[in-house]
Amino acid sequence: DLYYDLEVPRRVLELLEPESGDAVIIRKALTKTLNLLDFRSPFSPGFYRSLKMAQDNIREFYSQECQKGRETIYTVGHTHIDVAWLWTLAVTRDKAVRSFSSALELMRQYPEFIFMSSQPQLYQYVKEHAPQVYEEIKERVREGRWETEGGMFLEADCNLSSGESLIRQFVYGKRFFKEEFGTDSQILWLPDVFGYSAALPQIMEKCGIRYFMTTKISWSETDKMPYDTFMWEGIDGTRILTHFICAKDYYPAAVQEKKRPEHSTTYNGYLNPSQIKRTWKRYSQKRLNDSALICYGFGDGGGGTTRDMLENQKRIAKGIPGCPQTKVSTALAFFRHLEQETEGKDTLPLWAGELYLEYHRGTYTSMARNKRYNRQAEFLLHNMEALHTIALMSQGAAYPKQKLDELWETGLKNQFHDIL
Repeated sequence: DLYYDLEVPRRVLELLEPESGDAVIIRKALTKTLNLLDFRSPFSPGFYRSLKMAQDNIREFYSQECQKGRETIYTVGHTHIDVAWLWTLAVTRDKAVRSFSSALELMRQYPEFIFMSSQPQLYQYVKEHAPQVYEEIKERVREGRWETEGGMFLEADCNLSSGESLIRQFVYGKRFFKEEFGTDSQILWLPDVFGYSAALPQIMEKCGIRYFMTTKISWSETDKMPYDTFMWEGIDGTRILTHFICAKDYYPAAVQEKKRPEHSTTYNGYLNPSQIKRTWKRYSQKRLNDSALICYGFGDGGGGTTRDMLENQKRIAKGIPGCPQTKVSTALAFFRHLEQETEGKDTLPLWAGELYLEYHRGTYTSMARNKRYNRQAEFLLHNMEALHTIALMSQGAAYPKQKLDELWETGLKNQFHDIL
């Protein structure tokens, strides 16, 4: 406890101007606390007495100098898992079991921990290969500590998939969560997809989706998307409240960033002072509201949240001087708060049309065979359903619903963005 009580404000101190008022407050508290420690005889009674004095002193700092400020970063534990990318589907099954098991173990140790995961396909893998883990997930969902959001069956490509396929992603995804957990997704959660068709807002609204989250558009090579919170207007005029996650490491002015453009952000957030402070600095709509969202945990290949992140969160939530405070939350609770904060404000921006990504563009022209087979599969599924429906209505023939569902799920799975 003492280690994290000292380490978290120390990390904040590194991000501040040395002579700023906040830096002076933190440095004074850390110095006094460390000076109370008696290391002359480690593990002796005198050492433990000094440890208690140091602990009491730093806790006084948290109770007297830390204050809840205006800027709040809502935090939700997460692990983005690519259903296939640099590995096969069989490997993904193991990744899902391991990542979900880790989240459950952390929930046993940290009662405040809330975790969310999208993509029913991943849950299906866990249900089939680790039923005991799946049953514990159900229990955590009932407790409100495990959030089943996301909207789609998995994170599908939103440019090559047909309109009907996008609708089926919602139908199969929302149905799975409702039948398995009794929950109804209201967020389209697509942090890693390579651009978004202007047809999506209409499809979302008609499928019962109220909110949209991504961050991938920030990866554009040249242009920065001007907004992080806005109403996204589709082709037919439908508008969806949209929020881009802004997680990114914070660097003092003297340090230059050399990798992606300065505006790029990540969906694999690490909950520490650096990323919390930068999330707020990077957020574009500070005139609109006083909060932003971060999902934290190792992703792409899974892994999720760590103890270090959760220990950091405990301290940052107290409002350390010079750093925005955090608040443990579900993604849905954040969006409801955001909707309430922004409703009716003329400072809420509007973006009409496609959300185009200036990155990964080669994925839409390479491996053309995959694209051709995808379109053939979409046509065949449509024709099969139509012909079986005609046979059912005209001749009373049996309708092979289970088989068609299996075929659709295979088609939807192959529309995962890194597959298609």
